[in-house]
Amino acid sequence: MAGRQQHHKATPGKDLPEFLRSLSNYDGAMQTRLALCLVVLTLVRTRELRAALGAEIHLETGERRIPAGRMKMRKPHIVPLSRQAVEALIELRRMGGNSAFVFPSPGAEGSMFNKTMLFAIYPMGSRFSSRRVYPSPLD
Repeated sequence: MAGRQQHHKATPGKDLPEFLRSLSNYDGAMQTRLALCLVVLTLVRTRELRAALGAEIHLETGERRIPAGRMKMRKPHIVPLSRQAVEALIELRRMGGNSAFVFPSPGAEGSMFNKTMLFAIYPMGSRFSSRRVYPSPLD
């Protein structure tokens, strides 16, 4: 069908341990590694993760509140944060400086570049680079 958007398939759940092992060996920027971990832990789209604002993160209640205007379906969304996600976000706060973004762009205003996580996945093999990094809930 012409004009129809092609979506990447989700990583099968059985491949997640291999992805996480590959991620533990990732030697790039810590911010990128933590972003990839948080995609898996929170199951949000990478666009929503990259553009996360510190004001949306509520560590004391263990949740992230994403306003409707930033969601694909234009409805507010509350993301529960696991202990591991909270730990990653605390580390990111230490690294973030004065930026409003959880994942600030290192060389410019705004958030992390949209291809940063994809470029980090390429060396892990085509098995992951052609898929969304979060697992499919249906397998």
